[in-house]
Amino acid sequence: GGWTRSVEDWRNMPPIAQVTLNTVNLDRLIVELYPRAHSILDKAAFDVERIAKPLAHFDTGAMRSSIYVSGAKGGSTFSEGASEAQARRPGVVIMPEVKPRHEFERIIGASVEYGLIQELTFPYLTPAVEQVRPQFETAWKALCQL
Repeated sequence: GGWTRSVEDWRNMPPIAQVTLNTVNLDRLIVELYPRAHSILDKAAFDVERIAKPLAHFDTGAMRSSIYVSGAKGGSTFSEGASEAQARRPGVVIMPEVKPRHEFERIIGASVEYGLIQELTFPYLTPAVEQVRPQFETAWKALCQL
């Protein structure tokens, strides 16, 4: 058996070729892309929040006030919105803040317990998302072409 080799024989053979990967440009891209990606996500989230508030059904203003963004690099607007909702409608039930599962996710929601029912009856988040979508997609595509 001159043609058969054991695994040990293969491990002990000298390397045939050596490859060195220069990651300077990849490292630069990561340093540049991460902040830009977060900026695009934050802008879209806060734009959705800003557009959704006037679209929300208005009774006492508690739900409108409770619309928040979570996960943005600048912080969450949950506490301010929940406090204002409670001031506008004492006794309103505030749901826990929904937080993103990863750093490239943003949550836009209403902290009052009836926010989802209102969205289903008088949509305010969906139209806001659809209004922001074209600008977001353009910005994201531009980022991916760097």
